[in-house]
Amino acid sequence: PSATASEVLAVIERIKAVARETRGIELETEVKVLGEDEFTF
Repeated sequence: PSATASEVLAVIERIKAVARETRGIELETEVKVLGEDEFTF
């Protein structure tokens, strides 16, 4: 099965939240999102 772009972005945000909550670290997203003018990490 495939994932949609929205699903992938949701996973990225969840991973960042868990890292922040459990380890106290801020992860930086290095993925460039094309075609999403209003999306910010």
